[in-house]
Amino acid sequence: SPNPIATKQIGYSDTPLLGTSRAGISLGKNDRAFPSYKEHSWSADRKTLTIVFVTQPSTTYGVQVLGENFVSEDGRQAVTRDFVFSTK
Repeated sequence: SPNPIATKQIGYSDTPLLGTSRAGISLGKNDRAFPSYKEHSWSADRKTLTIVFVTQPSTTYGVQVLGENFVSEDGRQAVTRDFVFSTK
């Protein structure tokens, strides 16, 4: 059965990120299973992104967090990051 409490916390940037055109985040697929997105939030300092997914047990997932909607306070475009995680 699904586990809606699977949280992936990502240290995304060494400087705070500011949203540009949209308030949401963009997720992409890689060569692993893609989890069902539930919600996301940023830390108060805008350096850590927490994403909550609905997952299945004993599965390896892969997610790309696309940097296209975010720039740092000093104007650097955020880069796309690949993340792989497994459930028990």
